[in-house]
Amino acid sequence: MKSFCIIGLGRFGRALAETLSEARREVLVIDNDEKNIESIADTVDTAVIGDCTDEAVLRASGAADYDCCIVCISENVNDSVLTAILLREMGAAHIVARAADERHAKVLEKVGVDRIILPETDIGRRVGRQLSYDGVQQYMEFSEDTSIAEIEVPARWIGKTLIELDVRKRLNINVILHRKKNGAKKGDPVDPRTKFAAGDLVTIIGNDRDITRLLEHQQ
Repeated sequence: MKSFCIIGLGRFGRALAETLSEARREVLVIDNDEKNIESIADTVDTAVIGDCTDEAVLRASGAADYDCCIVCISENVNDSVLTAILLREMGAAHIVARAADERHAKVLEKVGVDRIILPETDIGRRVGRQLSYDGVQQYMEFSEDTSIAEIEVPARWIGKTLIELDVRKRLNINVILHRKKNGAKKGDPVDPRTKFAAGDLVTIIGNDRDITRLLEHQQ
């Protein structure tokens, strides 16, 4: 996804907008608080002051034309649900919404939201994954059944290259970044001819089931 419409600039919405902007994605934000809009206007591509439950505001902003619309309103359930309904009726391609609790999540699901975020639940799952397996540095759900994880290279990988390991075919997992032990904070694209060393970190993406199998058996 290359373009995002973020509706609601609480702490969650603001962090999302800033992160997506840093990743050089096109970002539109909508909020009814002028101060919130002014404070982020220089960070995002477009910032609109307006009531997100007003269909005219959403249409004028072009919200439904973005690849993904993210409803970050959780304090007012009615506004959250109404905004999601309007976006769906306007033909938004993909709608993500933050829910305050399980009941809110069920209502959002009923109105056709594609993905629902329960921040505390999601954080709990992520931390649980990190604590359950040795060597897991970061764990993030990418979609309903796919995740991204940064892990220490398994013992069986040490001294071998990605070509030799053939993890895509053997484990159904893609290795997307490689970070040397005590190296830079950000990983580099993987050179399939470079041998992994003890303590190296790799970022992998794959189905949750396949990642769990790798972490449990260190294949």
